Amino acid sequence: MVEKRLEVVKLGLGSRFEEKMLKELNIQFLWHYTSSDSFIKIVNGKQLRYTDCLFLNDIEEFNYIFQVLDEYIKQNRKNADFIKFLSDAMDKDNYDFVPANIKLKNGYRFTSGRYYILSGSSNPDSLPLWTYYSKTGKYDGYSLKIDVTKVFHDFRKYGQGAIYAGRVEYDLQNQIEIIESVIDLLISENNSQIKKLDRNTLGEEDYSIEIDMLRDNLQSDALDFLNTCRLFFKNSKFSFESELRIAVLVSLEEINGNKCDAAFSSVNGIIKPSIGLSLEPEFPIAAINVGPMIDLELAKIGIRRLFEGSNIRMDKEFAIEKSDVNIRY
Repeated sequence: MVEKRLEVVKLGLGSRFEEKMLKELNIQFLWHYTSSDSFIKIVNGKQLRYTDCLFLNDIEEFNYIFQVLDEYIKQNRKNADFIKFLSDAMDKDNYDFVPANIKLKNGYRFTSGRYYILSGSSNPDSLPLWTYYSKTGKYDGYSLKIDVTKVFHDFRKYGQGAIYAGRVEYDLQNQIEIIESVIDLLISENNSQIKKLDRNTLGEEDYSIEIDMLRDNLQSDALDFLNTCRLFFKNSKFSFESELRIAVLVSLEEINGNKCDAAFSSVNGIIKPSIGLSLEPEFPIAAINVGPMIDLELAKIGIRRLFEGSNIRMDKEFAIEKSDVNIRY
């Protein structure tokens, strides 16, 4: 069996980020579809808005992980009893994430936070995404090529939190195999550490304390992993999106202190929370595709003037191109 893995790169404070990891996973760039009004706000405000993970287009998304875990248990996969324990331990209602291990080396300096998502695609010219994100139904939106490396670099200036970039996994069986592979590895490593303990040298009491600590660490690491899966597993019905996404874990202190520019908007009567993260010092928009119904030459002039008005310098290689999708009306 070919080993499945979760294609995610993470940067937390205190951790080391290597750009080659993004290259190896082929997630250096993602295409972010947006309406013309939102595009103007992105450039003028020099920030990308990330949506609260509970308010994405898939209404079951944040709790989809439990469908995967239920199927894992039904299939009686390896360590199914431990998976059942983890599933019961995961919070189904309160999405204020509490890191299982509050350790500086893992990038955590806070006790609770929330996840926010920036959605993109590996496909720069997707008809369904033009339809969905144009908002007007006239295929007149924009697809922005986002340099993920620069987004990661810009995130370094924030005092707390973690940022992830990854490819969304849609296939249920692949999702199950990813979980099985990683959990089995964590258990094997934990058992190996337990075997290294010398009961006679430590004494009975200290030996029991060490055993409990190792088991707690195993549970914490496993729950942290499943919370990452929670961000990058999605129902197969959405596979047409070919989604790449950036997720950020932001502390409640920074959200409530408005350091992350918390804001709210209304979508079909629902109040949707979001945060804005700065696009400076490294402006990450590398190219732009304009929607099928937009006049390309006028769009180029408008985009250049928009950038000039916000004091953003375009590189000579900066490409502005039109969708290849042929739409009459």
